[in-house]
Amino acid sequence: MEAFGSKTPSSVPFISSWLEAKATAPAAQLEAARRDAAQAVLRQGLMVALALGLALGAVGAGISGSLPVWLHGAADVCPGSSRYFFIYSCALPFVLLRQTAGGMLQCSGDMKTPSALNILMCCMNVVFNAFFIFPTRVVTLLGMDLTIFGVGMGVAGAALGTVMSETVTTILMMYFVCLRSPVLKLVKGVPWRLEQNCMMTTVRLAVPIALERVTTSLAQIAGTKIVSPLGTTAVAANSLAVTAEGFCYMPGYGIGSAATTLVGQSIGAQRLDLSKRFARLSTALGMAVMSCMGVVMFLAAPWMFTLLTPDPAIRELGAYVLRIEAFAEPLFAAAIVAAGALRGAGDTLVPCVMNLVSMWGVRLTMAAFLAPLLDRLGLPSELLPLMLVRPISGSAALGVGAELIQTYGPDSLVGRTAAVMLGSTETTFYTIAVYFGAVGITKTRYAVPAALCADLTGFLAAAWAVRDAPPLPKMTVFFPARDMSARRSMYRKPSISVL
Repeated sequence: MEAFGSKTPSSVPFISSWLEAKATAPAAQLEAARRDAAQAVLRQGLMVALALGLALGAVGAGISGSLPVWLHGAADVCPGSSRYFFIYSCALPFVLLRQTAGGMLQCSGDMKTPSALNILMCCMNVVFNAFFIFPTRVVTLLGMDLTIFGVGMGVAGAALGTVMSETVTTILMMYFVCLRSPVLKLVKGVPWRLEQNCMMTTVRLAVPIALERVTTSLAQIAGTKIVSPLGTTAVAANSLAVTAEGFCYMPGYGIGSAATTLVGQSIGAQRLDLSKRFARLSTALGMAVMSCMGVVMFLAAPWMFTLLTPDPAIRELGAYVLRIEAFAEPLFAAAIVAAGALRGAGDTLVPCVMNLVSMWGVRLTMAAFLAPLLDRLGLPSELLPLMLVRPISGSAALGVGAELIQTYGPDSLVGRTAAVMLGSTETTFYTIAVYFGAVGITKTRYAVPAALCADLTGFLAAAWAVRDAPPLPKMTVFFPARDMSARRSMYRKPSISVL
């Protein structure tokens, strides 16, 4: 049910972009000793965050009853999703104040406090969710029966637990930014009013970020709508896969935030050379970290889903989805960190355009095209990891194929198709690298596209051949006796009588 209800409203990014837009101006102002101007920006940001939070919360609460229906949710999913969305919408003022205050602390150079508070929020979210979702129950731990108290509110309890963790974190974040920060703490003499120059600068920086966030949120909704016709299991697997992927790309967002602060402060100090070095170093670090996390995510995908859901069908499908997503993590890291560095330099338009093109021009277009296409071509969706990894690594492809055969059986459609695919395709990139490198050829020209087309043809032909072929009959293997006299009698020529 949370798959529909937990989507952030697409209008929320307008205020999230507000704090992103502060990443350049306050950093530059702090380095130039303009603390009064930075505090004025803080006050205006908090006022706008509170006002828009109240407005967007009212809008979200108003559409909470209709949103799951618009997304074509199942009849048993819509009521719980509406309750979740309503409760979360009521907490939007706290959410936006937390984001704004955390962004201000990061812009002032304090990365530890927002990080620690966000980690605390995640831990509180787990505790509050466990308390509000489940009823009072007895749990056996180390041979002892422990009574765990709970409210038993179900999906509504999940929303209420999230709201409680957001509220507590917002109070703590406001305390540190308004009373404890040596740079941003509130002092007398700075008015609480909106200034035209500051507002115009913020709007110029915030509008592209807002459009980017809106397109991302709308893309999440559109993605859910594309997946929903595939069934409740597919929707749940997709939603949990996105949740599990957060373990991988959250380090990238952290490094991106650091890149925003470092680049912004370097530009404020008139150190353009240092800002370039920070941007390049941060991007390389993000790619390295998320590449390692992608490997861990690929290997631990089944285990991660055992923690997220008890449903075996969701576990199985979600693990395959998560393994497909693992291949995108290095380039995803480059996009996240580079966008953060560009925002720190005051360029918010380029990340917006790149995100718009990649999300709507590639991701959703391909998803809408491929989701029904696989069924029409007779390709089981379970074979997608094998198709992706086969041109890259032979050993990984054999491992994926062996797992498919072990899971579904050698005589199943998935098992037979995987076997034929392994036999009719090649490890393209490895083969080209070895053979072209052996003769000193550096320009492969059309070899890679032609080989990938051949692999695609092999995949499609394998699916077509196995789909139309009848299952193999059961075969009995006869092992001859070990006694040599009995074995010789098996091969004795028959006697021929002539009449």
